[in-house]
Amino acid sequence: MTWKETISRAKANGHSAGQFVETKSVNVKWVMALLVECSMAYNSGVRRASHYLIEIMAEHEWQVAAGIHTGGYGGDERPHITIHCNGHGYHIRFSKNWNVFRITGHGIED
Repeated sequence: MTWKETISRAKANGHSAGQFVETKSVNVKWVMALLVECSMAYNSGVRRASHYLIEIMAEHEWQVAAGIHTGGYGGDERPHITIHCNGHGYHIRFSKNWNVFRITGHGIED
C-alpha cells in the first residue's frame, strides 16, 4: 500500500462527531491533517511516531476519544489529544507553543 493509500484508509477508519475547542473542531479530518503534518516533522521521534500511528489507524477503526485537554490518568498537565485505536490509547502532546512535541502510546518508543 502506498503512503497516500495508507493515509486515505486511516481517514476512512476514523470516527468522531468532533469536539469543539476554541472554535476549532477536533475531528477525524483535523487529527489526520495534524498527523500527516507530523509525518514530515523535523523532530525524528514525532515523525516516526506519526508514521506508526497512521499505519495502525489504517488497519483498525479508531476514534478521537478526547479533544485537546489536560489531566486524565496521572494528572498530565500538558495539553494533548487522546486517540483510541485497536484497544489502546494514544496521546498527541503539545508544547507551550502548540507544536506537537511527542506522541505516546502502545508500541511507540520514547
